[in-house]
Amino acid sequence: MQMISWLISIMSIASVVSMAGNAPGRRSPATAEGIAKAAVLAGTWKTDGQQLATDFSKASHDTSTLRNDCWRSGEFYSCDQYVNGESKALIVFTFNPGDGTYNTYAIVYGGTPASSGKLKIDGDTWTYGGVKDSSSPPPYYRTVNVFEGDDTIHFTVQYTRDNQHWITMNQGVETRQK
Repeated sequence: MQMISWLISIMSIASVVSMAGNAPGRRSPATAEGIAKAAVLAGTWKTDGQQLATDFSKASHDTSTLRNDCWRSGEFYSCDQYVNGESKALIVFTFNPGDGTYNTYAIVYGGTPASSGKLKIDGDTWTYGGVKDSSSPPPYYRTVNVFEGDDTIHFTVQYTRDNQHWITMNQGVETRQK
């Protein structure tokens, strides 16, 4: 019974998308340009991070190799993320040309439920997460990536309880491996 409901939902969505003029193969130039920005993530990166002692993290130093096996399919950009050779998460990006933001969906290895978030790109600064809305209880988390060209990312992972003062939990650099 659930399968029939699921199929009806998918068929309804497909007919609405088709009526809206967004049939497969027809994407707006803004969406095509927006989703193409995610392509910079593809490849292998060496990560060197410093985790700080906070209420939500313990002090430590971490290095790893991150490989993003990425592809584009229609309006989606996806990356299977490998950490030190093991597939850990499938990340899917979509672009909203209306407000210039991205939705991200993370499907984590091991059966944990998928999560979603927002990504805002402003020049070389990419901010994931942050304050969701006033109905979500704190703390709130965000990751800020600052690109230095296409081959270096300076990252900071932070949290806040008051939506104003962000406390750094983790920071470091990712460098593309050639």
